Amino acid sequence: MKENNKKVPAKDALKINKKIVKILVIVIAAIIIIALVAYFGYGYYLGTKKSQEIITYKQDVYNSILCEFNCPLTEQEFNGKKQLLPEVECVKTCSEEFRGKNYSLSTADREFLIKDGFLTQLSTIVTSCQNQSVDVVTKNLNISKFSSCARTNLEPLKEKYPYLDN
Repeated sequence: MKENNKKVPAKDALKINKKIVKILVIVIAAIIIIALVAYFGYGYYLGTKKSQEIITYKQDVYNSILCEFNCPLTEQEFNGKKQLLPEVECVKTCSEEFRGKNYSLSTADREFLIKDGFLTQLSTIVTSCQNQSVDVVTKNLNISKFSSCARTNLEPLKEKYPYLDN
């Protein structure tokens, strides 16, 4: 038997190598593209998830504060005199419900939290209502007027911040 020892011409060997190189380049490019899509997709997912957590936090802050201002006022002893004050158990329930969610915010979360001005506006409304509800003569806070003012002025925030209307 005669052995069939044909040599592959250099030209044909080069063609095979070029095909292999093209395939490798395509495979590497595909891997890089898939890695980039996965990286940015995951980043987008985390950003969206974090954004939703911040919105939920804002909703819970708003609902907790509104809950407290909606607590019924009853006559109670405070600083040696009877006054109309929110029912203690109601206020406790409102705040415990919020605290029970155990929010822990990072510095980046806090920066994102104040971006749209919601918390600043919330604080401004409560402070303004408090100032309007202080009797100029006695310097006592009229809780009934304060609660009513806060409820009335907090409600329009739902129009400005649609995420509150859950």
